[in-house]
Amino acid sequence: MKQIKKMAEDAKIEIRNIRREGNETSKNMEKKSEISEDNMKDLQIDIQELTDKLVNKITDAAKSKETEIMEV
Repeated sequence: MKQIKKMAEDAKIEIRNIRREGNETSKNMEKKSEISEDNMKDLQIDIQELTDKLVNKITDAAKSKETEIMEV
């Protein structure tokens, strides 16, 4: 069980790191005038929504696996 929780937390951390990199990239693109401020904000919203979905999937998968192990 501890291993499942650790794996899930590690995966969530990786997802958040990718989110941070994506947000930094969009900010840099906006600073270089490659995209507008509105586009940058839209990208960041999309990145956050995707991050939330993935974190929820990881959480659900970990809970499911814990339940499966408890039944055995």
